Amino acid sequence: MNKYQEAYGSIINSIDDSDVVLLDKSLDAIHELIDRATPKKPLHLHALKQFGVCPACNASVSTRHHSGFCGKCGNALDWGD
Repeated sequence: MNKYQEAYGSIINSIDDSDVVLLDKSLDAIHELIDRATPKKPLHLHALKQFGVCPACNASVSTRHHSGFCGKCGNALDWGD
């Protein structure tokens, strides 16, 4: 569990019925950060597994220039097997 998931869980456990609309918007933003910070495998990998496509925005990515994150949307990437 990453720090964003922990924050999301603590907020969910401490809410009451007041300010639900603001809380809902905040939780949506946190959930987006969780999704972006959770590494995903690049799609359509080249045979040498050095080039692929970001699973979030379909931008071209490579291990040389995008070893941890997509350069376009910032989504975390997992190049491991």
